[in-house]
Amino acid sequence: MKIGIIGAGFTGLSTAYYLSKKGHAVTIFEKDEKPGGLALGYKEKGWDFTLESHYHHWFTNDKSALNLAEEINHKVIIKRPKTSSFVNGNIYQLDSPISLLKFPELSIFNRIRMGVSLALLRYNPFWKPLEKFKAEPYLKKMMGKRGYEKLWRPLMVNKLGKYAPLVSLAWFWARVYKRTPSLAYPEGGFLEFALHLQKEIEKKGGKFFYNTEVVKLSSNGKP
Repeated sequence: MKIGIIGAGFTGLSTAYYLSKKGHAVTIFEKDEKPGGLALGYKEKGWDFTLESHYHHWFTNDKSALNLAEEINHKVIIKRPKTSSFVNGNIYQLDSPISLLKFPELSIFNRIRMGVSLALLRYNPFWKPLEKFKAEPYLKKMMGKRGYEKLWRPLMVNKLGKYAPLVSLAWFWARVYKRTPSLAYPEGGFLEFALHLQKEIEKKGGKFFYNTEVVKLSSNGKP
């Protein structure tokens, strides 16, 4: 079967890869000059790795991506990073229960309260009921207004702007539930991984057209 795919981001690339494995004739159209989508990267002279135009990583439970990397024999680097927050002119490491308990900007009661609230989200597998609630009022109530203002409000506003008060609790749950202590990164950067995936698709007969934006679809010459 002849199949056209719009976009050479990782959804389009992985779709093209698995379809071409099954013997389909795949053609990918991409408006940018390189593959990768939102993980599109660039490389300056002397760099060993490409750098993403937007920050990206995988969690160690992103099994679909990691299995794909393993299948095409692309090495993945896994590291335990240090995640910190800038509060009142100071940098505090806040990426574990122990570091939260040491956070001096909140009382010990509020630190424990925040830790319990995060644990309830982290170990709750049911996200659907959380869609009925907004994240902001939940965080204020469960973690305390001071804790919310110190840590979570700046993150929410910087990421979501004026929509921060409207975001669903299910969205916040996903940030907590999905996160793993260690992070994974394809060797050479995401652009190198995308180019590697492109080569594997081309080996199976796939074709790529870059700088080609699809603006209209038609059937038998008709829109």
